[in-house]
Amino acid sequence: MLATYGVSPVGLKSNAGPSDPRAGAESMVRTGLCGYLSEDGTSILPEAIYAWRLPTADEAVRSLTRGGRGAGCTWDGRSPHASCERPPDKETPLWAPDQPAIYYLTSDEAGVGHTVGVNYTGGITPHRKVSASAGVSYRCVKAPR
Repeated sequence: MLATYGVSPVGLKSNAGPSDPRAGAESMVRTGLCGYLSEDGTSILPEAIYAWRLPTADEAVRSLTRGGRGAGCTWDGRSPHASCERPPDKETPLWAPDQPAIYYLTSDEAGVGHTVGVNYTGGITPHRKVSASAGVSYRCVKAPR
């Protein structure tokens, strides 16, 4: 649903069944929810402005934190786990302050029907694109201008 947010009719189509598992990086750029976020990231707009996008797995790994500071994590693009100077903390999603995020989905694909997820410890795993698992979060990042 995240990748097809901008397909008419615009919005999250919860009653339309699962999203197409073949929706990929191109769909995320063209019709993904991140493209509809306002410049300051505080509201969803009726038309896409493409100020935001999903991060890559490498970006998600490098953004892991510990005690409000970067955890110093890096990923070689192949290993099932990132290397971190400090163990990262679980972060609280803005929309569910009582529940810490477990995985962040990324714009990287892990084969047909799967996307790369980065867990709060720096683990790298494939996730089904049509899954709505508990603890899975999306974090849009500012698109380069």
